[in-house]
Amino acid sequence: MPDTESGQPVSSPSNRARASTTPSQATFRTSVEPVRPKPRAQPAPAPVPTTTAAPAATPRPAVKRAKKLPAGISVTIHAGADNDWSVTVTQGAKRPGKAVPVAPDAVERAVRELGEPTAIEAVESIIVAARDMAAARVDELSRQLEEARKMLEALGATD
Repeated sequence: MPDTESGQPVSSPSNRARASTTPSQATFRTSVEPVRPKPRAQPAPAPVPTTTAAPAATPRPAVKRAKKLPAGISVTIHAGADNDWSVTVTQGAKRPGKAVPVAPDAVERAVRELGEPTAIEAVESIIVAARDMAAARVDELSRQLEEARKMLEALGATD
């Protein structure tokens, strides 16, 4: 009879007797070893602090992360028909902020600081046109005031 491990016949007395009586029948002995659980690893004991002075570990400074810069910024200067100037700021894909009114001379100074000749020329041309319109209005109002004074004198009013 073959042994399950080696494939050779088992030579035990009871098996030999069976093998001689029934040659066509063979019985096999299987040996099954029980499964033994693996031993669990014992946690390592906590290290005992030594009394010798170990060099103190220097604490690492916290890593500071820079704030993310906006994708882009757009500053829009708008000059209205009545010489009303305003500035609107848009950051990245956000909706534009509220238009803030600014004085024309502040816009002129800011554009001069930028040093862009095309922008300077555009702003100055608008400001010059606004000054000319204001001067024409002052002349017209002065003429109307003089006419009103003459009319008042003609009606006999005394100053």
